[in-house]
Amino acid sequence: PCLEACSLPADALILMTAGILDPATGESTQSEAIVISSGRILGRLPKSLAASLPVEKRVWPSGWIMPGFVNLHEYLSVDPDRPEPMGRMFSPDIASRAWSAARSLSRDLRSGVTTLRVMGEGDGFDIRAAKAVAEREIDGPSLVTSGFPITPSHGHQRGTIGFDGEGAIRQAVRTNLQAGCDWIKVVLTGGVNSLGLGPRSAAYTRDEIRFAVDEAWRAGLPVAGAAHGGPAVRMAAEMGV
Repeated sequence: PCLEACSLPADALILMTAGILDPATGESTQSEAIVISSGRILGRLPKSLAASLPVEKRVWPSGWIMPGFVNLHEYLSVDPDRPEPMGRMFSPDIASRAWSAARSLSRDLRSGVTTLRVMGEGDGFDIRAAKAVAEREIDGPSLVTSGFPITPSHGHQRGTIGFDGEGAIRQAVRTNLQAGCDWIKVVLTGGVNSLGLGPRSAAYTRDEIRFAVDEAWRAGLPVAGAAHGGPAVRMAAEMGV
């Protein structure tokens, strides 16, 4: 809402922004400021009115104000500058993974990302990291978790075991659900930085994809698929991934 200077609370802080972007309407303005009180946004104030307020109430950020970005596909342990980057999501070296995660999350937050969807971590690492962020033990965006990737024994992003056939796929989904994940991730093709299937080769059949989707949907969770190309993309779309 647009506020009036006379109605502002005593602890109000005015952000004299370069501009404000509202993606809900697609509109932007450079003539208004943001009003914050008790850590929450109250509304907007014309800069002409804000200019009449005491100087100590005004802060001049260096850029535009916009809602936080959402990173839809990220990892915590994976470090592209280290050997076998994808294998790090299953590494027993939890300390090294934690340092990588803390560094990456801090960078994400400083870049404007306020929500981040983690698309694969072994050992419940992403769920523990989400709790650490929520409890302010480390700085970072809010995390949406998916647990370990569900991939066949010859698939991309696999740990020490893969998940082949209906029973194993359903059990993998249930294990992630029990751990408290927010999404289910199924690896649908090979990758470009791992041995085995190529990036356009389907890792699972249509029925196997259906097993994962059915199990996740019964628990009310959506399914994300890792797929570079080929027939797996169409199968996934048709099965509701």
